[in-house]
Amino acid sequence: RENQEDIYLSGVIIFFLIFATAVALLVFAFGSSLWNALSPSVPMMPALPLTLAIATAGGVGSLTIVWLRSEHRVTTVVALQLGAAIMLAAISILLLTEFRMGLVGILVSLLASALLPAVALIWLFGSRFRFELRRADIAQTLHYALPILIGYLAYFTLNRSGMLLLQRHVSTEELAIFGLAQQLSMIAAIACSSFGSALQPAVFGAERDDVNRIMDRAASQLTLIMLAVCSALMLFAVDMIDLIAPEAYAAGATLLLVLIAANFTNTFALLSDTALLCHYRPQTSVAISVASAVVAAGLGWLLVPHWYAE
Repeated sequence: RENQEDIYLSGVIIFFLIFATAVALLVFAFGSSLWNALSPSVPMMPALPLTLAIATAGGVGSLTIVWLRSEHRVTTVVALQLGAAIMLAAISILLLTEFRMGLVGILVSLLASALLPAVALIWLFGSRFRFELRRADIAQTLHYALPILIGYLAYFTLNRSGMLLLQRHVSTEELAIFGLAQQLSMIAAIACSSFGSALQPAVFGAERDDVNRIMDRAASQLTLIMLAVCSALMLFAVDMIDLIAPEAYAAGATLLLVLIAANFTNTFALLSDTALLCHYRPQTSVAISVASAVVAAGLGWLLVPHWYAE
């Protein structure tokens, strides 16, 4: 709606902060048993409040990226993302090497990098922020967002269930190798998300008669780009492991190849989601995500204890 952007986004931010506060209170009241079940070797404090702060800053910062993308300010989006990455790397190195802060240092670094786009939102708003929460806006947003939220929960299960199982059935050394391979394979996932985000606005903004044509073109471009990215990662998988990890991590190269191939399939998942959301079928997208998560978690429960449990 014309001239309603400031009020709408202000209401979304206010609602998000209220929701984040409620979640934080619930987690602090009842989350200790869940935390200990998921990460028994990691103390809950100060990791939990830092994690909640990272999530809150990331939620606000994501609105900055959406805002800038909607205005086609690609250079600013890239500058923010690069700035956050450089900040993360610099602060991590400082806190890990000079102050020996370990996991807490990593979490503080993640929080600092998440705050950069969040603070940028204040600059974007300037004096236009409105302390107004309109029920109709929030209801409309939740109607669209709740199915996507379920999809994200399924995505979380799909990506993290394996790690949660492995930490109970393999040695710490093997888990570290898997974790390194998983992080390196995320290069493919990040590339897919970045290039996909660049192509999506053209699809969502197309006239109805042009959607299929533009979707076909975007699909061809993204598939070709991801084929090149994943092929390059596979060619240099062994060198990547050798460059950043000790000799004991050499077995991670095989894991990295498998995970890169798995991340290549994100290309088609992104294309599927884009097509379904463009045709106002978020429920179908959610159903696919939930089914994938169930299959992944089920295979994990069958295979991981079978191969690694004593």
